[in-house]
Amino acid sequence: MSRNNRVTTSEVFSLAYPSMLGMAFVTLQNFIDTAFLSHLGILEVAAVGLTSWIIMTVLAFFKGLMASTNTFVARYYGGRRLRAIGIVTWHELYIAGFFGIIIFLIGQASPFIIKIIAPPDEIADHAATYLTIRFYDGFFIAALFVFQEFFRGISRPRITMIVTALTAFINCILTYTLIFGKYGLPAMGIKGAAIGTVLAELAGFLLFLSIFLSKNFRKRYHTTLIPHLRLSLVKRIFRIGLPISLHGILDSASFLAFAIIVAKLGTVALAVNQIVFQIFALSFMPGGGFGKAATTLVSKYIGAGDIKNARRSGYLSTGLALGIMMMISATFIFVPHWYIGIFSDDPLILELGAKVLFIAAICEIFDVLSMVFSGCLCGAGDTFFDMVAVLISAWGIFIPAAYFLGIIMEGGIVGAWWGMTLFFASHGILCMIRFISPGWETIKI
Repeated sequence: MSRNNRVTTSEVFSLAYPSMLGMAFVTLQNFIDTAFLSHLGILEVAAVGLTSWIIMTVLAFFKGLMASTNTFVARYYGGRRLRAIGIVTWHELYIAGFFGIIIFLIGQASPFIIKIIAPPDEIADHAATYLTIRFYDGFFIAALFVFQEFFRGISRPRITMIVTALTAFINCILTYTLIFGKYGLPAMGIKGAAIGTVLAELAGFLLFLSIFLSKNFRKRYHTTLIPHLRLSLVKRIFRIGLPISLHGILDSASFLAFAIIVAKLGTVALAVNQIVFQIFALSFMPGGGFGKAATTLVSKYIGAGDIKNARRSGYLSTGLALGIMMMISATFIFVPHWYIGIFSDDPLILELGAKVLFIAAICEIFDVLSMVFSGCLCGAGDTFFDMVAVLISAWGIFIPAAYFLGIIMEGGIVGAWWGMTLFFASHGILCMIRFISPGWETIKI
């Protein structure tokens, strides 16, 4: 890799668009699931809205640790250390297998978890049923995260995109069939939604595994040579991955706390929150995609000894993501009822949803800075700073502000979402300032 070649917009976009589409497929899957459940009733939508944050909080820790796969693989890829790529990926899979069992065991405590959160009685049983089944994916979900990051790290994100798309397609077919009882199967409602998602994720894991062990990857990255466990490498993975995990769990736990605050505002507020989040999640895929691209490129160019291109990768990724997401935000402001109407024609939900979607449009602009510059720091191995930034933003600003504006000031769901805006703004600005500084340039992994 020549140090004279500048990273280009096309190089950034070639890595970002598969990640964007992959995230879009996952988000669209959740969007469609919510739309299916909305035909069952508002209670089912509210129950999944609550449990989704519990799932995200639990998986965030493990997904964050597995995200270190991208940092290591891209660094070795940039330095042309191809054999080391297979070794580090297998070590990530060892860790994933161990933690997968823990995920399953957490799922068995779902009724107790729901009881602690104490949602409205009418959704508690639905939530406990859905959550218990969803955590059966613990046996393979963490390994699935490893494979996603492996293919991104070797600059083959289209493989992740294709498998993710197939998984989402399988999920939609299965959840539709099991929720409503099609093709001779009984209608299972919310239980069917959970079973369909778990089976689809299992299919995705098996697809990734077959590609990982295929001839091309076996020859180039020695993926079938299963290495002995090296504790020194495990320690290095935890040193980089643990702050990402803590970032993830602090971030997701703050949104779980936010969901608990919203639950205190009533079933309608929970349903509006779930609907707007599904719309919001569809829209921030450019930030997520360019954030993943930034992680890969920053790490790769540092591995090649090219700090200038590593820095340029971050700025290019941010500019491209910002341009796309500003256009999406405009539609939230001008045609909010088009989005909300997909889920409900209830006048109260349409009115509240439009107000919250306006705030989501503002959040989205700051979310670009948050996702992309956080991705840059992850690629540089500066994961500890990012963890501290999310701790300050989420728990020092976001949750106190959401509780104060939503409950104490009686601003309801609208006030709570203004508190969320402060989270994205503070985290994005902190990460941007850190990336502008030279502090990350000499970090070793």
